[in-house]
Formats: sequence, structure tokens, C-alpha cells
Amino acid sequence: MSSTINEKMQHLDELIRKVHNIIYPEQTDDMSWLMNKDLRLKMLERHPKCFMSLVDKKNNPVYLPICNRSAMADPKVIDFSMKMVDKMSKDVDIDPEAGKPIMIRLKKMKTRYNRESPKTPESDAMKAKLTRFLKSVKNSKNSM
Repeated sequence: MSSTINEKMQHLDELIRKVHNIIYPEQTDDMSWLMNKDLRLKMLERHPKCFMSLVDKKNNPVYLPICNRSAMADPKVIDFSMKMVDKMSKDVDIDPEAGKPIMIRLKKMKTRYNRESPKTPESDAMKAKLTRFLKSVKNSKNSM
């Protein structure tokens, strides 16, 4: 039962994200807020789940954004974070081994948010029912 609730919540979250992107298209493309330190810190305080932390070689935390300015998970921002981790690991700011698990998590998140909105179990059941019906019609037609 909880899995169906989780699936419905994921579907709802995806729909909310898509509607938000339609209503506020300019905010989703604008990543200039990442350059402003005060805005980043405010966002980190308000929405800590919108950032992933990574420790560099000097033991300083590096916060990688996952969400856009309106605290919605955004594949473009995740892609930006992936490029940032890749560049930092090449520039020897972080240990490449420490960056691998972060990159794996970011890739999973990016594929999750790049997908189209998930289908509900009810629509899958309806599709399965229709497929079975069409097969039975085809079989009965062939037997005539």
C-alpha cells in the first residue's frame, strides 16, 4: 500500500514540477542566483535537501545545488552540479574517488527527473486489460 502511495506522490511531484516550469519558464533557465553567495546561503538554510555536500582536499565543504531557485528539483541544475564535480575532480580540488559516489547519485537523480511523468498503476492496469481484450479478439477472429 505504501508503494502505491509513494508512486502517486512521485507522479504528483512530477506534475507539480512540470506545471511550475510552464508557469515560470524564466526562473528555470536562470542560474545566476548560484553566483550570489547570500542567495546560496539563504537557500541552503531554508532548503538543505536542495544541496549535496562534498568535502574537498582541504576539508572545506562544497555544496552542490540540486534544485532551482524555487526549491524544485531541476535536471538543468543537476547537470550543472555534475559538470562542477567533474571539473573539480580534474583540477585536483577533490579526490576523484570521493567524487564518484556523488556523480552516481547525481546521474540517478538526473535520469529520474528527466523522465516523463510516471504513469499511474490504474493506467497500466487499463492498458493491460485492453491488450488482453485485443488479443482475445484477434484470436477469436483467427479461429473463425
